[in-house]
Amino acid sequence: MELYLDTANVAEVERLARIFPIAGVTTNPSIIAASKESIWEVLPRLQKAIGDEGILFAQTMSRDAQGMVKEAKHLRDAIPGIVVKIPVTSEGLAAIKMLKKEGITTLGTAVYSRRARITGGAGWSQIRCSIR
Repeated sequence: MELYLDTANVAEVERLARIFPIAGVTTNPSIIAASKESIWEVLPRLQKAIGDEGILFAQTMSRDAQGMVKEAKHLRDAIPGIVVKIPVTSEGLAAIKMLKKEGITTLGTAVYSRRARITGGAGWSQIRCSIR
């Protein structure tokens, strides 16, 4: 079992990482907004808090494939090793396909239907699908 924290609270990540074997941190635009910090300030701090062994996940905000790809590239360039969360929508699936060609690791997120689960994982070995 791997333990991932869904937060942007750096102090909590630091505290819990001392106690538990945290595999990584996942966050999204709503969580970042609630933290009242800039995504570009909080993500490097979260990455430092989980250390070299941890995986940091951050979600794009755009709703169209081109915007998601642009944001994913920016995230990858700014935060080495980040896994980019992409909503499993028709636009998100198009973005995931483009990002795979670029070698950018993605995680399909916001999967709420069986069809999205099946479509999201079909044939794409680099996609990690988180189903709630």
